[in-house]
Amino acid sequence: MNNQSSSGHVKSMDMESDDTSLPNMAETSDRACLTKKKKKKRRRVTVTVGTTGGSERLAGLIELLRSMDDVVKSVNFREIPYNVRDMDQVEFDDMEVFILCHSITNRRLSITDVQDALYDNLLQRACRKLGKKNVIIIAYDLDELQPNDLEIRLNAFRIQQPTACRKSSAVVFAGQCASSPPELPEDQQNKLCSSLQKATQKCCAIL
Repeated sequence: MNNQSSSGHVKSMDMESDDTSLPNMAETSDRACLTKKKKKKRRRVTVTVGTTGGSERLAGLIELLRSMDDVVKSVNFREIPYNVRDMDQVEFDDMEVFILCHSITNRRLSITDVQDALYDNLLQRACRKLGKKNVIIIAYDLDELQPNDLEIRLNAFRIQQPTACRKSSAVVFAGQCASSPPELPEDQQNKLCSSLQKATQKCCAIL
């Protein structure tokens, strides 16, 4: 009788021990799940910056992009041919996000649709290959960078050169981009950051 009682008592204690371990197991599982979520990093993108005239004209902009390391993994430079007929040489197979930078110093703000437009075909190919959200346009070397002046100019640009807006996720206006920091108004920099964040969201290119 004593043996049976002792055995029964031990069994009861074991059951109590098992019951109390269940909440502990659940807490451990929850902590592991939370830890896994915390360790999951935001997807970052490789950015290719292109312009005519050499990378030194964009040195400050490139440095700024590299500082956005929460969304930008690396920044490369691609020389854009000066002549329109040679721009078909630019390939997009090795690109993830393409930022087309155009200086208005010698060539005015002639990106698409207008007389002497430079990038109609280039942007068409970039958009088809990479997807609209992975193409950004920066027009730089502008003199007037006040918000009202930029808004007026951007509204006129949307009307006169709609293809540029349709084939890119954003059109950004800037001053000189050689020195650090570049002359990039706060609202324009926010627009650039927002477009890069959207580019981190994976989706298929437009076919």
